[in-house]
Amino acid sequence: MDDPQWSPDGKKIIATATINEQQKIYIMNPDDSNLEPLTPPDIRAIHGSWSSDSKQVIFVPMTTCTRHKRTIQKSTARREERAC
Repeated sequence: MDDPQWSPDGKKIIATATINEQQKIYIMNPDDSNLEPLTPPDIRAIHGSWSSDSKQVIFVPMTTCTRHKRTIQKSTARREERAC
């Protein structure tokens, strides 16, 4: 796991990891339990960062578009996307 980031409320950790040749943002509990990918299966991603209220994670998808970003709300898994 690379670049771990604690949520501001201290309840979760996000980190970047390469598993099965896919670089993803993963979310887990502070005791390393319940590791699950936060990014969609078709998206490779880096540099996850929490919102100040711990409800959203923003990350950089690894695409050819430099203005592409996604926000995922951890509570609802709702995704917002801004593309080029």
